[in-house]
Amino acid sequence: MWSRLTDPSRHALDLAQERSKATGADCVDTEDVVVGLLAERDGIAALALRNLGLGTEEAIAHARGQRAAGEERAAGTTRFSRPVKMALECALQEACFLGQQQVDTEHVLLGLLRTMRVFPDSAFACVVGPDDQLRLRSEIHVLVVSRDLRGGA
Repeated sequence: MWSRLTDPSRHALDLAQERSKATGADCVDTEDVVVGLLAERDGIAALALRNLGLGTEEAIAHARGQRAAGEERAAGTTRFSRPVKMALECALQEACFLGQQQVDTEHVLLGLLRTMRVFPDSAFACVVGPDDQLRLRSEIHVLVVSRDLRGGA
């Protein structure tokens, strides 16, 4: 899986791990991944989130509050939570569905959206409601088509 990640998506996941460590969590959760995706400012995921008003620190603050209200986690290792593992598997599927060999930031975001059905109480699901899910999918599609028309793929 890791070999199929683009540099921006790999960097976003590295940032998610750093953020998780910095907050004292023992696993990387969905809000960490979203913050990592947002840090890749030119990535499709960050553009889509910002275009829908979900790419702000205020939007992520709600997710951070959800984590604080959850179970306590010991500092140390930074493994991926079950929702994040599933999102990464779904990201690979999304890339394959679109006929792409590499998993980019938009695929990771689409993977997060797909996991919301299985993990409706994940931090990401608490920020992105059902209407936002559809809007995000549409926005990602528009941005990908626009990038492809410009010859950016």
